[in-house]
Amino acid sequence: MRQKTGIDVVHVPYRGGGATINDLLGGHIKVAFLSLSTAIPHLGSGKIKIVAVVERARYAAMPDIPTVGETVAGFEMSSWVAFFAPAATPAPLVARLNEAMVKVLTSDAVKEKLATLGLAVAPSTQAELAAIVREGLAVRSQLVKAANIQAE
Repeated sequence: MRQKTGIDVVHVPYRGGGATINDLLGGHIKVAFLSLSTAIPHLGSGKIKIVAVVERARYAAMPDIPTVGETVAGFEMSSWVAFFAPAATPAPLVARLNEAMVKVLTSDAVKEKLATLGLAVAPSTQAELAAIVREGLAVRSQLVKAANIQAE
């Protein structure tokens, strides 16, 4: 965000979303980047407001909430959850596992439950997931280089 906008913000590392949401709800911090699954349970309290999502597209369950990219051109920091297996796992078993995961994830009950947690279902093939991982690594690599972050 700082690289794209030039705004002066200080990154304060937290030990997970739980500690972050507690400080946000308690008024100890003014703003936070949180997963939807951390924020959604607290929306009804009136103590927080989702300003924007960091994904490429608006979250279907909350279409009135814009993406950051709608205001800050080129901003996108998609997140996802994936199912991985050891590299030596036989291809037929990987295909079978993927088929089973897609079947479960696309069931109405699971999609509805995950939506209440702020998670959108987007099942993919092994090749599609590999492309998503490569793209994510490339984007984050550019951010690390631009921020001149060095390994310690």
